Amino acid sequence: MNKEKTKRVLDYFEELYPNAHCELNHRNVFELLVAVMLSAQTTDKKVNQVTPGLFEKYPKVSDFANASLEELQDQIKVIGLYRNKAKNLKAMAQELVENYQGEVPCTRKELESLPGVGRKTTNVVLSVGFNVPGEIDLAGIDLELAHVKQGREIRLKQALDKVKDYYDYVFIDCPPALGLLNTNALTSCDTVLIPVQCEYYALEGLTQLLNTIKLTQNHFNKKLSIEGLLLTMLDQRTNLGLEVSQEVRKYFKEKVYKTVIPRNIKLSEAPSAGICIFDYDGSSVGAQAYKELAKEVLSRNG
Repeated sequence: MNKEKTKRVLDYFEELYPNAHCELNHRNVFELLVAVMLSAQTTDKKVNQVTPGLFEKYPKVSDFANASLEELQDQIKVIGLYRNKAKNLKAMAQELVENYQGEVPCTRKELESLPGVGRKTTNVVLSVGFNVPGEIDLAGIDLELAHVKQGREIRLKQALDKVKDYYDYVFIDCPPALGLLNTNALTSCDTVLIPVQCEYYALEGLTQLLNTIKLTQNHFNKKLSIEGLLLTMLDQRTNLGLEVSQEVRKYFKEKVYKTVIPRNIKLSEAPSAGICIFDYDGSSVGAQAYKELAKEVLSRNG
C-alpha cells in the first residue's frame, strides 16, 4: 500500500478512534484487520511495537488460527485487554480459514460477522479498497426499483457518496444492458470507459449506449463525460476487426485509447479458473495489454 493511501486510512481510523495512538503497521488487508483490532479501544502506544513482531511470527492467516491462545496472549500481553483481543484474533482467523479460504471477505455483512470485528473496524478495512463482486440478486433489480417512484436512479450514487473520498478510483463494471442498473452506474460516475469489441454488432450497441449517456446527462448527471473508448478482442487477421477499429478511431479520434486488447486464449481461460489474468498468466499478451492500458489511463489523469 502506498504512503498516501496508508495516511488516508490512518486519518480515517483516527476520526473513529480519536484517542488511539497507533500507526497501523501492515503489508496487506489481513494485517490491517489485525492492527485495527489490536488498536481499537486502547490508547496504548505499545501496539505499534507489537504488530511487526506479531506478523513476523505469524505471517499467514492459518498461523494465527493454529496458534494456541496462550501463545497469542503472550505475544500481545503488553497491550490493554490483551486476553480478550487474543481470543478474538484467534476466533477471527479460524473463521477466515474455515469459511473464506483464508481471505478477508470484502462485504460489510461478512466482515461485521467475524468475531471481534465491529462496524468501525469494518469501515477502516473497507476504506483500503476492494473488488466487490455483484450478486445474482442484481438480476431482478429493475423489477424491484420499478415500484420506487422517486430517486430510483440515484440509489447507487447515494451509497457511493458516503465512501468515495477514501478511494483514488472507483470502477463500476457494468453488464451490456441499458436498464436501471446501468442508469444508476452512469448517474454515480464522473466518466465512462467504453469497451468496444471489434465486431460489427458492437457498433450498434455503442450507438445505443451513447444515446443512454446523453439521456443521463440531460436528466441525472450533467457532469458525466466519456473517459475513453477501449478496443477489445481484436483479431488482426480479420479485415472486419481492422475496419471496426478504424471506424471507431475515425469518429472518436483522441478519445480512443492507443492500447488495444487482442484476442488471447489466456484472457478466455482466466475467468474459468476464477482468478484474474495477472495471477493466471501475467506474462501473456493479454495481461501485458491490460498493463499498458492501466498506464495509459493513469497518464491521461495526471
